[in-house]
Amino acid sequence: MKKFYYLVAGVLSMGMLASCSNEDEIAAGNENGQQANAYLQLTLTGADNMGSRTQVPEQPGSEGESQIVNARVLAYNAAGTQVINQLVSNLESADNGTLQTQPIEIDPGTYTVYVIANPGTYNPGTDAMATSITNAQIIGLTEAAMTEGTGYATDTHFIMFNACNGTDDTAGATITVTETNDYDNPATSAAPIKLDRLAAKITYAVSPDLDIDGATAQLEGLTAVNFEGFKLLNANTATYLQQHWTENAPVSPTTSTNIDNMLITPSPATFYHQWNEYNTITKDGSEEYTEVTDEVQGETFTQDALFCMENNTGAGTDGTSTNYLQGNTTGVLYKANATVTSSDELAGENCFYGYNGEYFATLAAIQTKYPGVFNAATGEDKLAAAQAELQACVAGTDGASVSDFRVKYLIRVYQNGVMYYTHYITDQNYINNESEHYHAVMRNTIYGLTVQSVKNIGDDVPGGWNPDVDPEDPIEVPTYLAVECEVNPWVLSNYNVDLQ
Repeated sequence: MKKFYYLVAGVLSMGMLASCSNEDEIAAGNENGQQANAYLQLTLTGADNMGSRTQVPEQPGSEGESQIVNARVLAYNAAGTQVINQLVSNLESADNGTLQTQPIEIDPGTYTVYVIANPGTYNPGTDAMATSITNAQIIGLTEAAMTEGTGYATDTHFIMFNACNGTDDTAGATITVTETNDYDNPATSAAPIKLDRLAAKITYAVSPDLDIDGATAQLEGLTAVNFEGFKLLNANTATYLQQHWTENAPVSPTTSTNIDNMLITPSPATFYHQWNEYNTITKDGSEEYTEVTDEVQGETFTQDALFCMENNTGAGTDGTSTNYLQGNTTGVLYKANATVTSSDELAGENCFYGYNGEYFATLAAIQTKYPGVFNAATGEDKLAAAQAELQACVAGTDGASVSDFRVKYLIRVYQNGVMYYTHYITDQNYINNESEHYHAVMRNTIYGLTVQSVKNIGDDVPGGWNPDVDPEDPIEVPTYLAVECEVNPWVLSNYNVDLQ
């Protein structure tokens, strides 16, 4: 199905931090007391959504998420030549919660001005033309670059840039400076320069009225499902400084209609936190499984907010419907712990099993329904041999592993009752022409995910091991969760998650 995409401008209620610094080289006049050259002054504020195509509620960020400690000012003349690339730190409180720079010296003329707030070490370069700011990318992002110390998504370090208002580009502020604009009367933009955080925020919650009826109907003895937390999946390693839009998207072969104003994100060769960090699924040349391993067994999953840069699937060059689905879209991996009163506990407390699309609390129950399941076991008592084999695999006896048991008998083994659920994030503001939501994470957006119900038993290893689903291109992903997502700029993008 062809997707039509609509822009939601980020909405940000910005706090402020006034700081003083002697690093800024801003002239205050010559020795005769007369002002040197001409000056401009910038007023910075959070973005509003008055120009966006979808009106959404606003949610202010926390104080740390909203602070601006410094800003890189980029000014370009009418020819597109960069005339200022200056980091300024002496921001002062202005009217209505805005921030204001000290006057910045510049020659008279008309300029297009961009602002990168809290840029850290990032600098798009002194030779960048105004028309190429769209293509300036922040490359090599990692979880550490996003969240540790002076990262791009930590308190007082959230990187921000001029807000996009629903057009095909992010317009800079136009400022005309004349000889009359001295230090005490600097030129300013017609309106404060609105900024968006480049990061998206994903929050975790589980409904106090969590509905697990769908799961209990599948597994006898399942009495509770408790969620431990989540991890980030498919985070983008590069992002455009300025949102990149195009009117020249592919033509759909089914409708022969161009997609208008589709947002493009970079297509790096890799993402961080991909499936290979969470599982190992391998097959031989005959498509037989040789390894099915849970790589995060025993790891701690967080309930704290996750941060990443915007990411969406974009469109393929052939314009087919599969290119508008969620392959490589950012998502989350939930970890849940089941309570199973009738477990045989061969693979830990509350362990259970999956076979042939059904779920069982004991290996004996599997053999009762499928008598030939353990024919590969040695010895006359096939069940007893398989039970002992699983215990040896769990203990790691002679190098054996639970993966060996899984691939030998094609049985899902839920060690210690651990289940995993995958949820690809769906932006609640981007919709196509059939009012369907678009799989994407967008900048300056909070995706407040709340797990409302568990409709199905999850996976025994992250992402599952269904041979019909390529985990890096999950065109048809089962709906594991009923997830409520409220979307709000900051933007809040929350929705309930039903696991099934």
